[in-house]
Order: sequence, then structure tokens, then C-alpha cells
Amino acid sequence: MPELAQHQDLVVTRAAGFADLAEQVSARVVEHIDRVLRQHEFCTVALTGGSTPAATYRSLSAADLPWDRIHVLQTDDHIVADSETGPSWSVIERDLLHRCAVPVANRHPMPVRTGPGLASAVRRYDMQIRSLLRGQSPDVVVLGLGEDGHTASIFDGDPSALTADRVVVTTAPYHGVTRMTLTLPTLARGGLRVVLACGTAKAAAVAGLLGEGAPRTSAVAGILRGGGMLFVDDAAMSVADAATG
Repeated sequence: MPELAQHQDLVVTRAAGFADLAEQVSARVVEHIDRVLRQHEFCTVALTGGSTPAATYRSLSAADLPWDRIHVLQTDDHIVADSETGPSWSVIERDLLHRCAVPVANRHPMPVRTGPGLASAVRRYDMQIRSLLRGQSPDVVVLGLGEDGHTASIFDGDPSALTADRVVVTTAPYHGVTRMTLTLPTLARGGLRVVLACGTAKAAAVAGLLGEGAPRTSAVAGILRGGGMLFVDDAAMSVADAATG
């Protein structure tokens, strides 16, 4: 069993290692999807990319779920020059969608190809996702935590993702990369909000989130406020553990 702790209004679930964490997150997501589908026709699941969530997606793909009633969208991705979809969508495809029976019509990749048509594509996608979400927010949100404390593609100092008027926006370049992301208000209203952090590289960011200093984590704190769940392994807790003795 994982160690459960309450940090202010944030639930922290701790696992011994990466594989155990993936199983715990997958089980929680399946439980929430089942609950949503008992009350609604379909469930919306917003997923991030990256190496940390990939194992969770592989575990989730083996679940006995009515995949034809599940819509998969993205929390964020990179704007790219040579593809209709970005690297985060590739992770979602490889580790989840190629392994389960989500219909093509229920898959909603971000339109991330750069060029003169990008702005209009983002507006159309914003309207599409707004309609899909029934004027609300995703039923499930799965995010990672960057080494610098960011989540999705929401970075300190960039106000573009803070707007309440849009569901999807493009960001200012960060380390030379422009990105597309669901906005902070959209993510913060999600039903089940899960953030994953594994390994010592994330330890400073986890410590910052738990109030032990280090990187700025205001965006992820806002998303997790009010019952969100932070899943961590022992390595990701190493700095926070040292600070608390």
C-alpha cells in the first residue's frame, strides 16, 4: 500500500518505485473513469507526454474499460515544423492508444504544425474541445512535473495560459520552443487531477511544491489545490525528506 499524506489541501501518494507508482495512478484513473461513466455518456481524459506518465498509460491500456465511451485529448504539446502531431501525442499513441480500442473519432490530438494556418487551427481546436467538455473541464487530468517546477506547458512569467476566456492557447517560446497547452483554469477545474513526479531530477521541484523552497511551482499548486493528487516515488521525495529531517 502507498503511504498517504495530506499536505494542506493536497493529497500526496508515495510509492516505493516507478513501477508501483504507475500501477497506483492507473488504478485511481480507472476508478474515476468508472464513476464518471455511471453518470454520463462518455468520459474525457486529458493526458500529458513525457517518460514519467508512459508507464501509467501502458498499465491503463490493459484495463477493462468501455473505450468507445472515452475521449482522449492532450494537456499540451510542442509546436513542430514537420508533423501534424507533436512528441507528446506520440507518447500517448505508443503507450496507450496503440494498445487499446479508443475509436479514432474519440482521439483529439492538438494541431501543432507551425505555419500561417496555426492560429486558425488553434481557434478551431479550442472550439472543438470546448464543445467536447460540455462547457466544463476534463473528467481526468494526468500531468507531469518539470525539473523547474512547471506542469503542462505553463511556465512562470508567461500569462498566456492564465486566461479564463480560452480552453487552449499557444505559449511564448520557452528555451526556444513554442508550445500549445490547455489553460490553467481549464486544468484546475478537472475532475480527477493527478500530477506524477519520479526520480531525483524532480526532487527539488517536489520540495518546492511542498513548501520546502526550490523551483517556482505556482501553476501546479493551482491545479492541485482543492483535492488534487501528487504521486511521487521515494527518489522524488529525497530533497523534501532531507529538509524535514
